Amino acid sequence: MIPSPGGKLAAMDRRRVITAVAAARCAAGTAFLVAPRLAGMAFAGSSASSPAAVVLARALGIRDLLIGVGALRAVAKGDDPGDWLLYGAASDTVDALALTAAAPKLGRLRLVLAGVAGGAAITQLALRATTPAR
Repeated sequence: MIPSPGGKLAAMDRRRVITAVAAARCAAGTAFLVAPRLAGMAFAGSSASSPAAVVLARALGIRDLLIGVGALRAVAKGDDPGDWLLYGAASDTVDALALTAAAPKLGRLRLVLAGVAGGAAITQLALRATTPAR
């Protein structure tokens, strides 16, 4: 990314980062919808095959897919994706907290995933904070 004068991200670079974050969210959401047992293994381990885990994986999937599509659509239309970034950050924060709480019972991998979710939340909040005023 190329900083613009004043140390802020250039508008084009910001859009690229938002697009990458949103596309990753769409990919994750699609994986949870299409292959909930496989995608859910990282979160739920061997419990990912249970009917309850499949339902929750698909619910997580549609949430992430819609947030990602909303952000991508806003960027493509030249609209402010700030609200979509906030929705993603809120979702990722809850994911990080839930994974951290479950780590003692589900294993250390959940702490890694909690870190990834927390990092994604921080990234989205930072991108939202740098939204130019319209």
